[in-house]
Amino acid sequence: MTPLNTVLAALEAHGCNPQESGGQWAALCPAHEDSMPSLSLTAADDGRVLVKCHGGCSFEEFARALDLPASAFFAPKPNKGLGRIVAAYSYTDEAGALLFEVVRFEPKTFRQRRPDGKGGWVWSIKGVRQVLYHDGRTGPPR
Repeated sequence: MTPLNTVLAALEAHGCNPQESGGQWAALCPAHEDSMPSLSLTAADDGRVLVKCHGGCSFEEFARALDLPASAFFAPKPNKGLGRIVAAYSYTDEAGALLFEVVRFEPKTFRQRRPDGKGGWVWSIKGVRQVLYHDGRTGPPR
């Protein structure tokens, strides 16, 4: 799951109704009483989620209201000098919950990771149920 997807899911879970327009997102701010969307979000080229509350809330107040660590707003850096991440393939259970990802690096190599439950990653899938990859474009797996 990308940092933007993590933040959008948290906003949805808190009833903040994020809406996309031209590659940017607007939502109600969870850190203050908001009747009109005062929150702007965008994904930077490096994977960071840029957040601005036009009502004056700080980043810390916003992250705390969503129960997200600051690390949830940043793309993880590749470990062990593997290069840059060029793709991540999500492996999900029957309900669509993320079990793990296979990450492709440039120069071409692959590593596996699983969510750590705190907005970050554990670069191991030891103990994780193994499932077949399904990208969702062709209907349910058979």
